Amino acid sequence: MIKLEQVKIEEFYDKEDVSETLLDDLNSQQREAVMHKGSPLLILAGVGTGKTETLMRKYAYLIGVRNKLPKNIMCVTFTNKAAKEMQKRAAQRLGYDEE
Repeated sequence: MIKLEQVKIEEFYDKEDVSETLLDDLNSQQREAVMHKGSPLLILAGVGTGKTETLMRKYAYLIGVRNKLPKNIMCVTFTNKAAKEMQKRAAQRLGYDEE
């Protein structure tokens, strides 16, 4: 299991390139979701539209660009399968191998 509270942001991201890298191949609605700040954000979309990828980019954006600590970010999904996929993608984004 990944202990995200131990992540040191500077080990994973070059601050100058992280924003463009995370937003590079997203459509306009996905970019808007990733860069959204302020109020809570709910992403509703159909199957195969990139919801999980958008959430993981948002997660990485909050850590890499906005300097948020992983332990202060809550990602919610409604199935165990999606939760496992999110954990796997978060580990990949943060440079961890899945254990």
